[in-house]
Parts: sequence; C-alpha cells; structure tokens
Amino acid sequence: MQSYKPYVIPESLDKRHPYIQEPFTSKVDPKEITLAIKERAVPKYLDVLKNPEVEATIKRDALKTLNEIVSHQETKDIMIDQGMIEAVAPLLKDSNPEVRREAVSLVGSLAMSEKTKQKFSILCDGVQSQLTDEFPSVQEMAAWAIFRLSSGRDGCDAITCNSLASSMVAAFIRYVTPGLFKPELQHFFLYLLEAFVNITQYDDGIVPTLGTGMVAALRDVLLPDYGNEFGIYAQKIHECTLKLLGNISVNHKGKNECIEEKVIDAAWPYLSSNVLQERIYAAYVLMSCGAHLHGKYQIVQKVDSDNAPIIIQKLIEKMTEKNENLRRNAKIALNVVADWPEGFHKITEQMAGKVDLLDELFGPRAVKALAELLPAVSELGDELFNIDPHRLAQYQLYVKHIAYFMRKYEEAVRIAIDDTINIAEKLAVYINPATKAQAEAMFCLTRVCIEDGYNALMLKKFIDKYGDMQIPKGTLKESTTIKKEMTSPLGLSLIHISEPTRPLYISYAVFCLKKKKKKK
Repeated sequence: MQSYKPYVIPESLDKRHPYIQEPFTSKVDPKEITLAIKERAVPKYLDVLKNPEVEATIKRDALKTLNEIVSHQETKDIMIDQGMIEAVAPLLKDSNPEVRREAVSLVGSLAMSEKTKQKFSILCDGVQSQLTDEFPSVQEMAAWAIFRLSSGRDGCDAITCNSLASSMVAAFIRYVTPGLFKPELQHFFLYLLEAFVNITQYDDGIVPTLGTGMVAALRDVLLPDYGNEFGIYAQKIHECTLKLLGNISVNHKGKNECIEEKVIDAAWPYLSSNVLQERIYAAYVLMSCGAHLHGKYQIVQKVDSDNAPIIIQKLIEKMTEKNENLRRNAKIALNVVADWPEGFHKITEQMAGKVDLLDELFGPRAVKALAELLPAVSELGDELFNIDPHRLAQYQLYVKHIAYFMRKYEEAVRIAIDDTINIAEKLAVYINPATKAQAEAMFCLTRVCIEDGYNALMLKKFIDKYGDMQIPKGTLKESTTIKKEMTSPLGLSLIHISEPTRPLYISYAVFCLKKKKKKK
C-alpha cells in the first residue's frame, strides 16, 4: 500500500499545490496536506512542468514546492532519475521571470549531485542566458546555482567543459564596469566571485579568465573607489577578489597578466586591513606574483615617503601575527622576493634588529646578505675609522647578526667563506672599539680565518696597512691602534699570520684564542 506522511507547511506555501483541490476528504488540518512520498509526488510535479497548457503561475508554484522538498539526497536522486533535469531545462528560458528564477533555484538545489553534474550540458545554455537576464533576482539565483555546482572538481569540470566559464567572465566584466553596477547585483557579484575562486583552483578554470580583461576588472574592484558600490558586502567581495587573483597568478600566464596589470599595487594595501582574511589573501597575491622577476621588482621598489620599502615592511610585520596562515603566506612572499639579490638585501636590511625573524626566514644564509650590506673598506674612504653614527648603528647590527649566526650554525661560517667577498677585510674595521661591535667582529674573524687562508691574508693586509694608525678609543680622548686591539683583554691574540707559501687560495693563518694570565 502506498505510504503517506503529513507535511506541515507555513502560510507562505498555501495554494502552491495545484493538483490538490478542496474540500479535503481527510480530517487533516487545512494547513497540512498529505504528500505521497517518493514515487507519486515527483511525477505529479513533473507532469505539471512538462504540460505546455499549464499556466506559468502554476508551473511557478510547482517549482516552489519542489524547491521545498528537495533537501534530502534521496529526493534529489528520485527527481533526477525521473527526468527532472530534462523537464527544468526549457523552463530556464521561460518568458515568465518567476518561472526562470524558480527553475534555476531548483538547478542549484540539485547541483551538488553527481547525476546533475553528469547531465549539466542539458542545462548549460539556459543557465548561461540567465547571467545577463534583465531581472537581477534571476541573475542572482543563476550565480548561486553556478557557485553550488563549483563545489567539487567534477562540478568545476562541468563548468569549464561546457563553456560556462567564458559566459561568467563576460557577465562579470560587463557588470563591474563603472555605471553598470547596481546595488541589487551585490549577491550576484559575490556568488560569481565565489564560483570563480572554486574553479580557478585548477588550470582549466584559470585559462578562461586570461586575456579577457578580467584581471584588470578584478584589480579595479580592489581600488578604494569601488568600496561604496558593494555596500555591506564590500568586505566579502574584496576577500574573494584577492583570493581569486592569488589563484590566477599561480598560473604562469596568469602571473604575467597580473604583473602587467599592476595587481600588486592594488593588493598590498590590504595587508593593513582590519579583516584577517583580507590580510591573508593580500599576502597570498604577493606570494604568487612575487615569484615573477618583475613582481619582485614591483614589491621591492614600492616605497613610502621616507623611501622605505613599504610592502617589504608590511610583510615583515605580518610574520609577527598570530594567525599561522598569514604568517606562512608572508614568509613565502618574502622568500620568493629574496630570490632576487636586491630583494634579499632589502629584506635583510629591514630586518636588522629582528634577528629571530631573520633566522626564521633565512637561517644561516642570512650571513651572505648581512656581509654584502657591510661596506667594503674602499667604500668607506676617509670614514674608515670615523663612520657616520646613523650608518654605524646599522653596521653594528649587521656584525652582531653575523656573529649570532656563526655561533648558532656551523654552516654560517662556510657560507661566509664561500659566498661572500673579502668578509675578513669588512669585519676588520669593527675591531675598532668605537664601533661597539668589537667582540662580535673578533669572534667572526677568528672563525673565518682559522678555516680560510684567503680571508686570513686579507686580514693581514688590512693590519699591515692600517694596524698602526691611531684611532679614537670609544668616547674617551685616548687613542689606540688595530694591532693593540688584536691583543686586547677580549682574549684574541694574534700569534702568526703567515705569508702564503703556496698559491693564494691555500695560504693559511694560525689564530689562537688564549686567555691572558692575570697579574699576580
């Protein structure tokens, strides 16, 4: 015997059941109807939808009721198996906007079913047409249906394989144009963006966006002038836009287009947003675009009124935030920028005084940049033992950081020897006690010169040339010399620096650390 169950409906659902006529023969309350579940209910609605003689308002009501009962997966499968997709497809282009809206709403409700994705080619043309429908409520529901469809890889494939992605791009560009965007399109816009975010996780979804003007349109969405257009949805729209641009710029061609359209300039201010997700996705854009050489250049060359690299500074700030995703994105962005030597130097320069962060970001390889930031003796000229105080403060930090890494990592000593030029000569300047980096300089010189004869020779030449020169000792009026400081109570005693007995690169030096005996 056919099974039935009571179905309690709210007042808004009254009169939606055209095939059930009063008077009711049962004793059920008029606010309840008895629905034949599964086998009988769906076919009756299908008959209504397929009948060309049925009025649009009745079809609309049938679709509304179907949208109410479609929540269970079992019901969805029954609908699809009994031909619901085929019945709804022509209604997507019905002359009545309410029918169109309810039809695409039902498509959205069925969209996450594997069976719907397999049959989506039947629906594609109708859904495409609704993206530019004259009624915003229909557009919104079509975008929602596409968003639902894009929830999995097979749904994304259904969108890209049926050319729907290209129609989405065209609709997006059309309505983002200044003057054409309407407040009632805010939901439509947001659903489209969320669908794009999903499909651009895959290259097949990125390709339809390229060379169309969409990247430029997305960039414009991030500009301050657009903020008022999106009302209360501005935050979510900006968040999705940043994530979408990050996805697009992962693709090689997408990255090129993002660089050409100056996406970095539009994205980086969101590193200062009060909204965490906006900061996360802004760092994501910089991380993706920064992998491009011109992206590195744009990030490094963006400076504030004090000529400081503002984007680099902001990314360093993000490394100190609590959110792990933001920290990770900022760290990756800085690392990819550091692949460019100038970027490596700028980042290291900005992290002076933040040795823990510098260690977290670069580890022992930071020694290379730190050493390169120290000026060569020839560059100092007359300032050799009287460096400008402002610059000296920076150089002190570099020397102290080099010592930090050499104490922590054996590898750091090897990097100093193999990857830098004349580091011993650069460090020798800071044997001068007035630099307030003497202990660190001597420690580094000892480590480097014990292991490398070339640097030992450079140190010897420096001492031969400057060792007897009188230099001020701290803030006192007394003076000293480099040779005297080499045998200072700090404990570094120069026993012998040999002249090379073999070719230059295998000359050697012998340094000893010995404590001076205290006078009895």
